[in-house]
Amino acid sequence: DMDWRHGAALDRITATTDNLQSDLEWLTGERMIEQAIQLARRGEEPETIAAEAGLDLDEARALARLRRH
Repeated sequence: DMDWRHGAALDRITATTDNLQSDLEWLTGERMIEQAIQLARRGEEPETIAAEAGLDLDEARALARLRRH
């Protein structure tokens, strides 16, 4: 009986941890995009945007191009 309760508690903890990890990943991604947009607005080169915001170079180039329009 105790093992069943421990298993159920562990399942709830695992689900909560998974949800928190998902939320954190989403927030981190949003922050990276915001930072990249700010760098592009300042006129930084795509290589700088990629390095500082943690994006790949193609994503940084796309942001830099959009900033011009």
